[in-house]
Amino acid sequence: MDFTSFLSFILFFVSLLLSIFMAEYILENISISTLSVYDLLKHTTDTSFIGIRDFHEIHPATIENNTGIFTKKSSLQDFPVVTISRIGSALLCSCTCDSPQGQLCSHQGEIIHAILEEKKFRIFFDDILRKKMLIPKAKSYGLEHESDLDTYFRIEYNGGKIEILPKIKEMLPVDEILFQRDLLPQLSPDQLTITETGKKQILVMSKHRYYNHLVFSLMEAESTQTGKIKNPVTPVDAMQLIWKAEKPQEIKFYTAIHSFQSNYNEDYNTSELEALKRIVQNPLGLKSIIMTGKLQKTCLQSRWSLLN
Repeated sequence: MDFTSFLSFILFFVSLLLSIFMAEYILENISISTLSVYDLLKHTTDTSFIGIRDFHEIHPATIENNTGIFTKKSSLQDFPVVTISRIGSALLCSCTCDSPQGQLCSHQGEIIHAILEEKKFRIFFDDILRKKMLIPKAKSYGLEHESDLDTYFRIEYNGGKIEILPKIKEMLPVDEILFQRDLLPQLSPDQLTITETGKKQILVMSKHRYYNHLVFSLMEAESTQTGKIKNPVTPVDAMQLIWKAEKPQEIKFYTAIHSFQSNYNEDYNTSELEALKRIVQNPLGLKSIIMTGKLQKTCLQSRWSLLN
């Protein structure tokens, strides 16, 4: 039995023992996400807790998801022990005071009020709030789309503050900066300046000189004031640009171009058609030209090795 399971067992056992000697009341068919302090008025005749706004003296002796044992540090009078447990759509409320059973006592009302108002308490009982607060933490582990984040993370209450921790010690966060620095290939200075020469990139569509299929390539060239392309026209390696791209659309665009440079099929499959769609979308808004016949032969003859 791990520590979390052991703690859950102890909490359940303590709650069971206390309930024998406590005034217990059950709120049925409720949801913490929608429960209002005014809804509690239906279950008690003591409304003194309604006006309380300062809960700094309330603290949990122990607390975990859906269960908490609370008391209050007060110099004026002794405050009893209140246990709140959520089981499905029911809220089990117990108190060690001698108030008559059959309704909520003022102590139970005050503790529930504190749970509703204080996020550091409410997160343990409100599934919607807890998931909302777990998602930012889960993102750093790549788990934000998991349906049950309680499986991967636990919430601890320490010194009036909550801390979200992974349940599995071996789980490590994905640090984007470290990932880019240590895992992604580092480009040489020559490669880094490939698109920083002042020239404009051009998307070129042509027919392979040996095979009967389309070839897409990227070229670099200067342009005149009227927008016409000037020689020389220089090929650009799309693979190098994939590593430099940051936006997903750009990465898919460059990957699609690269895939067509090494494709020898005349009939296109589903993935190749998807790549063609990415190229047509042209997320960078590159100027596109079609090279055919004599123009293709004279302009690209000396540089075709990059495409083959």
